[in-house]
Amino acid sequence: MNFAEQRYLYLLLPLVLLVFGLRVWASKNYRRRLSLLSATWKLTPLREAWEWLRRLLLLTAVVAMVLALARPRWDFHWSEVKHRGSDLVVVLDLSRSMMATDVKPNRLEKAKRSIRDLLSAVQGDRIGLVLFSGVAFIQCPLTYDKASFDLFLDQVSVDLLPVQGTEIGQALELAEKAFEQGSETGSRAKNVILISDGEDHGENAYGQAKTLAEKGARIFSLGMGLEGSPIPADNGSFLRDDKGQLVLSRPDLAGLAKIAENGEGRLIASSENLDDFYRQELSHGEDLQSTREKVWRERHMALSLLAFSLLLGEFLISKKRFT
Repeated sequence: MNFAEQRYLYLLLPLVLLVFGLRVWASKNYRRRLSLLSATWKLTPLREAWEWLRRLLLLTAVVAMVLALARPRWDFHWSEVKHRGSDLVVVLDLSRSMMATDVKPNRLEKAKRSIRDLLSAVQGDRIGLVLFSGVAFIQCPLTYDKASFDLFLDQVSVDLLPVQGTEIGQALELAEKAFEQGSETGSRAKNVILISDGEDHGENAYGQAKTLAEKGARIFSLGMGLEGSPIPADNGSFLRDDKGQLVLSRPDLAGLAKIAENGEGRLIASSENLDDFYRQELSHGEDLQSTREKVWRERHMALSLLAFSLLLGEFLISKKRFT
């Protein structure tokens, strides 16, 4: 037996102690309130037994729920699985400069449209989404579900991340994590498409690109923006520096090209459509790979049903003990 989501097991002991403590506190509080009503009131042995049974049912239900979240699995079989085996992580810049309008309607919306073009071309491969500005996070883990990816993409805006900047190195580290988290399918190709204007790409971008390449991934960069453009501000005007001068955002295509070069990829020309790029360089067409994979039988449904039954029993006893 093993657990598909072992991290939930760390919640087991803290939750059991918390629920037990709350239950004991609630019982003592209940007794105190009744004792104020009647100085001669005492909890009968039968009611005491009901109370302990309630605690046992509640704690067992908590244990069952945590174990269900951890997804216990046993009894596996081997299955022949055909797949293209390509994982693709899109790394999207959400810095304020992506709101520049030198491409219409702005750099970010143009990037999102390009990603949707890419999504329409992806067939049988997994795709994930990493967002970054001054910080980075995985917005969508690697998935075959293009509809779910599209929902995550809908939520993207420059206000989604609290810290401004362009930490490409940190974003590439998370792309590496995304590959590692989804590695059990045995994919044979890993690709990153970095979409950014490339300004102030921070430290470690080049080094992290090399690290990804050493682990078998390729990085392709798509630069957003033209020669330079003012950056819209929240007040409807444009960002200005300390001297009151307009801040112009100029894409750093040379930096993006170097990141792609270090990542064993290339800079994608602004005239290229991402769907065409995918079909020409990343798609495997009908060249499906067959692998023999271990398929586990999940057992979490039984634990979920057990937890529900125990909670229902605890509820019924809470009604019974006062009759």
